[in-house]
Amino acid sequence: MIDRLDNPKDFPGYLIWQAGKDWHRQLDSLLSSFDLTYIQFLVLINLDYLLKQKKYVSQKDIVEIMDEDKNIISQVIRRLELKKFVRRKTDKNDTRSKLVFLTELGDNKIQMTNNLMDLKDRVYLEVKLRDIDSFMDNLKLFIS
Repeated sequence: MIDRLDNPKDFPGYLIWQAGKDWHRQLDSLLSSFDLTYIQFLVLINLDYLLKQKKYVSQKDIVEIMDEDKNIISQVIRRLELKKFVRRKTDKNDTRSKLVFLTELGDNKIQMTNNLMDLKDRVYLEVKLRDIDSFMDNLKLFIS
């Protein structure tokens, strides 16, 4: 049992939050040389994944797979569109829906960054954790 009078910096939630902030900061720094933020990278790789599953991907599909707020994803996609990494098109069958497509430039960004990000994941986690598989399994227990 955690004594709430102990140092708040020792609470599990605080430590997870701080580790997440540190991780996010490092990835944003790494991706900045590719003109990407971490969330933009995540949208691109999720879009790429979805496009391998089906021909048309909507913004709603990306929101659902990322389990993220629709307004945030919309803003991120808008920025990616300005950078010419994706393009959007109104769905002919539902004019309220926007379909999202990867451009060649966006696909190139994924190819350039994907291996680098995988290496960063492995190095960061393996240096800090001996049993990475157990850590990943335990993290998944917290996600509902």
